[in-house]
Amino acid sequence: MNENEIKYVKKHLYPIKEDKDMLLKLKAEALEDDYIAVMSFAITMLALMVAVITLCVTMLSEIGMPARWVLFLIYSVLLVYYFCYYKKQNAIL
Repeated sequence: MNENEIKYVKKHLYPIKEDKDMLLKLKAEALEDDYIAVMSFAITMLALMVAVITLCVTMLSEIGMPARWVLFLIYSVLLVYYFCYYKKQNAIL
């Protein structure tokens, strides 16, 4: 694809512009790729969160803090984050 992307797409979609089924199929395929990217990002962020929590539990356990207090501390931080961030988002809407 050495040419302009818009011209390339127009050139290849022009022959099928009257075929609504084919255009809907192309749209569905494009949205499916977007869904895969979003879910991949969500799984990556979840894995990062698990890694950070594990690191925090390990570090705080090494200095003598009991595991239940470590988990309580992490839960408290997440709860504060929820109320600060998500409630602010709902107030905007």
